Amino acid sequence: MNWLGLNWTFPQQARLYLLGMFYNLFLPGGIGGDGYKAFIYQKTSVLSLKKGLSALLLDRISGVWALAVWVVILAAFVVELPFYERPWMYVIAGILGSIGYGLLVYLLFKNTWGNFWKGSLLSLGVQGAQLLSALFLLWSLHAEQDILGYLVVFLISSVAAVLPLTIGGMGSREITFYYGSLWLGLDQTISLGISLLFFALTALVSFIGVYYHFRKPIWAITDPATPKPNSDGTTVDHGSLDE
Repeated sequence: MNWLGLNWTFPQQARLYLLGMFYNLFLPGGIGGDGYKAFIYQKTSVLSLKKGLSALLLDRISGVWALAVWVVILAAFVVELPFYERPWMYVIAGILGSIGYGLLVYLLFKNTWGNFWKGSLLSLGVQGAQLLSALFLLWSLHAEQDILGYLVVFLISSVAAVLPLTIGGMGSREITFYYGSLWLGLDQTISLGISLLFFALTALVSFIGVYYHFRKPIWAITDPATPKPNSDGTTVDHGSLDE
């Protein structure tokens, strides 16, 4: 956030994140909340809407890269997948993909390069936590075989859910699990179960954001002590989301 010139506290960022999740739940592809956050960035600072959208685009790109890294790592141990006997091919794919990701960030988002490694590691950690939640869901469904196969399909379905095709990504994940389970010979009941349970948990957490939808005006997230400056140099206090 600092490179955007937004020195928000963690609680402020968390509140906007939850509100974005709430909007993502009902809008195609889970991207509506991103557009809303870009609007908030522009409203609460001198930040341009373009720069705000660029920051969110980078966040999406880093998330997809992290998902791909985890896919490559786990896929190397799934017998049913191609090249199981040549795991070095997955290593090469991961290295080439990471180089491509780094070049993309450097060329299109040069002002973020100083935070590249930190941001990338955070993305890996966030997607790793998502992967861990999927593992717990599998255990709750008493899945005892092909655990890595389910996790690989889950990660691929997470990428599919990002595409702006369905409401909140619902449907895209299920279709991916359906065909993934056929391809790898997985139990379709468990596959559908983990998909629906994960969506239900996501929806449950996202509904926390509805509080902030009704609690304060959409642009009221800046610190009241440092209101956004107007073009004439005066300031107007729009309130905050600190409550």
